[in-house]
Amino acid sequence: MERKMPSPEVRNWFEYWFNSPYYHELYRHRNDEEARAFMFNVLGVLGLKPGEQVLDLACGRGRHTAVLADHGLRVTGIDLSAENISKARSHFPNQTFYQADMRDPFPGSYSAIFNVFTSFGYFDDAEDNARVIQNMYNALRPGGWLVLDYLNPTYVASHLLTSERIDQPERTFHIHRFIEDDWVIKRIEFRANGMDHCVEEKVRLISKEQFVQLLAPYAMKMVHTFGNYALNPFNDTRSERMIMLIQK
Repeated sequence: MERKMPSPEVRNWFEYWFNSPYYHELYRHRNDEEARAFMFNVLGVLGLKPGEQVLDLACGRGRHTAVLADHGLRVTGIDLSAENISKARSHFPNQTFYQADMRDPFPGSYSAIFNVFTSFGYFDDAEDNARVIQNMYNALRPGGWLVLDYLNPTYVASHLLTSERIDQPERTFHIHRFIEDDWVIKRIEFRANGMDHCVEEKVRLISKEQFVQLLAPYAMKMVHTFGNYALNPFNDTRSERMIMLIQK
């Protein structure tokens, strides 16, 4: 049986997977109401005013952009996926979107940068993470905020769901999760167009202390750390998320 794999010229999983229609099939169950409540909670802490410029970094198709725009903010969205940017432009024609790699410097000056739903830590070269932090710092205005929503590696390691089946209208996805070195890996298997497909998502397990080290070269302070989208206090062992509010 033939197994479909990424073409050899595509080096990183995120370069093809986020552009794939199967990605959006798999994750169509994402809770938009939870995302909306989370963003409203965060905006209440940040105190941004209507008209301020903000960046949705790794914006996807713009589901968080909607909340930011409803708050009266002027949103720029950046995503690596051309397909995502096309969808975001069609959904939010009054906002600005363009395709870019967050490892490359991005223009603009922002009161806040939102990098949410674990849109960081994909890179094999750890120096790329530091490069992204530098780009964020350079694009933030003095006093500006970085909202970095990441998985809690301690919680992930102790609550890993190793096997899961997700039935969607078009097809069934079989998920296998495991930890290897300092990566959490999700292997996704499914059948489409008469072929078996296999994709591996990889996210580096980065602790709060390691994020502090990444921020150390820059004039940025981790002001708040929350443990979930309701913005309850962060607990290293019990919190599912690690939501960091960092100020320049």
